[in-house]
Amino acid sequence: MRDRSTSQRITRIHKVVLQIFLALAAFCLILNIEGMFELIRRNQTLPKLQSSQNRLKRPYIPVLYIRDENTTVAWFTGRYRNGAVMIASANFGAANSSLLRNMICSLATNAPLALDALVIWAIDMEAAQLLSNMSTHSYNSSFGVYYYNYTSSLKLPPSYVVTGGDWENYINFMAGRNPFFERMVGTLEINFIFTDLDIFYMKDPFVALNVPYGVSNVTTTSLIGPTGNDTLESLYDLLPDIAYSTDARTFYHLTIDPYEGNTKIPKICGGFFFIRSNNRTSRLWTTMREQNLNDQWGMEKLLNNHALGFDSVLVNPLPAGLEKRKDPRNGTDVVDGTQVLRIRILSQAAYRNALPFYTVAGTVDDDYPMYLEELKNRGEYEVLYHPNYYAHNHTLPYGNSKNRTLVKFIQQRGDKEEIMKISNHWALNANGTCIV
Repeated sequence: MRDRSTSQRITRIHKVVLQIFLALAAFCLILNIEGMFELIRRNQTLPKLQSSQNRLKRPYIPVLYIRDENTTVAWFTGRYRNGAVMIASANFGAANSSLLRNMICSLATNAPLALDALVIWAIDMEAAQLLSNMSTHSYNSSFGVYYYNYTSSLKLPPSYVVTGGDWENYINFMAGRNPFFERMVGTLEINFIFTDLDIFYMKDPFVALNVPYGVSNVTTTSLIGPTGNDTLESLYDLLPDIAYSTDARTFYHLTIDPYEGNTKIPKICGGFFFIRSNNRTSRLWTTMREQNLNDQWGMEKLLNNHALGFDSVLVNPLPAGLEKRKDPRNGTDVVDGTQVLRIRILSQAAYRNALPFYTVAGTVDDDYPMYLEELKNRGEYEVLYHPNYYAHNHTLPYGNSKNRTLVKFIQQRGDKEEIMKISNHWALNANGTCIV
């Protein structure tokens, strides 16, 4: 009997121990389930948090920066994307314009990472305050604002919009860019994309330009620098120093001379370009400032006239229609490649300007869809639209055209905002706010 009672007591103890174990196991299971749910909840919110952090990009970089020699480089490089930033410029009139808001909205919609790398150079404090408020309250502090009044001589009326037709102020402002660009590539040694405000972006320009290279096809050979005793043709496949959009007045393949009288580099457009900081580009902008040259027409003269102290070469890939280089030298001629500026001209259909594509402003030429389809077949795509036409109604006779009878009538019907709306390059609603 004693052995039986002892056995029963041991059995009861085992049951109690088992119950305690099961209770502890159940408790732990409940904790684990709650932990799992908490982990799931956190994981569900994590993409949103990460997206917010990506959108804000760098929350420790202030939106508004007022020039300080000690920390300027750190502020810009804090906004770097692939070793470069995107730059625009605005006085108060331009900062308050619908064109600027449309450009920013197109980036927010079609290239948000490019917007995170955008810095708008405010040339007056009113513009700096307006733009910093816009970035903070409307765009989650995405783009930065750099206030830098480099000279008291550049005093634009508050109502003046840089993209408008006030010729005197326009020339003044264009020449005034030179000290800023010189400072960026020379003093601060910053690579950048520059954009006018009257541009609508369909794709990310950083991706399209393969920043920081400026060209898609990067090879080991293209990364090797010149020696100083180089043949001209050995430079053709090197990385560009500057990649320019074009102001060509029609498609290259429609003209007898796509260079339109220039000796080496076709017409460029200062409204969109990518520049890499190096000794060549720094010296170039110093000369531009010293001679007070316009950043487009003056630049074109420097690039095409060796007598002015600069040598240049057109590098690959050539845009469609520009079948060969126009250069008085042979490819076998020996040059000091360390001093030769390497210029790339971008595709006319991927980086669209207005004049080749419009007969009456807002109406696309019949041939344009065909040209665009040819680009798509080669893997290209539209990156931006820039309505850089002349401000007044006029007729352009193309004596340079292969079609001798070609005459194009460029008519301004209203302002650029109206033209961009007609051509479906407008991202703002009726209240002027961004439709994202």
